[in-house]
Amino acid sequence: MGSEAAFGAVRWVVSERNDGDFCPDRVKPALLRDRQRALVDLPWTLVDQVHGRNLVEVITPGMGDGTCGDIVATSVVGAVVGIWVGDCVPLLLISPEGRIVMAHVGWRGLAAGVVDHALGQLTPAVAVIGPHIGPCCYQFSRSDVETVASSIGVPPEVISPPSQKFGVVLDMGVAVEHLLGRAGVLDLRYEPGPQKVCTGCDPRWFSHRARSETQRHVMAAWRTR
Repeated sequence: MGSEAAFGAVRWVVSERNDGDFCPDRVKPALLRDRQRALVDLPWTLVDQVHGRNLVEVITPGMGDGTCGDIVATSVVGAVVGIWVGDCVPLLLISPEGRIVMAHVGWRGLAAGVVDHALGQLTPAVAVIGPHIGPCCYQFSRSDVETVASSIGVPPEVISPPSQKFGVVLDMGVAVEHLLGRAGVLDLRYEPGPQKVCTGCDPRWFSHRARSETQRHVMAAWRTR
């Protein structure tokens, strides 16, 4: 069963391989609902992620499920908002008042400003980074590293450490951390913690890059009061 944690009235959970595939594109709706309810027994909203920065605001539990977007937000008690991933960074932001914003951060979304757009929806007290592929397993092209680095305003070497295995790699976690730090986020946590987890190295989670897996795990959050 996935790991669960909390900050104030907000709880979050990350599924693991044994919880099943949460990819809406490949799992029949009834089975997906069963898996969602087994993880959190409340109405869910999972967005149709396209590596962009579109925002879906949930004002009633379950609203907007399947809507196209890569950011999903809510201030509503009992509304589960989730991001499904197989290597990209699932990012959770929580305001002091309990507003929740989740973002699906792939490299294209990162370059398009998805993290900054998510940060613009609240003043975060806490940020949580879920399992994602690390630079140890993420071979990348030099030109794309330069594109990402330019978009977030850092030298390429900040997000592309030396690698004997691949030559050029991308560290998505460091890129997201940089943007969170620039926004003044002081409380940064990792799920399942206490350190970042690489989906390519840890078989508890699915990985498209490392194992060509088509399944996806999910990170979800909700308010309890």
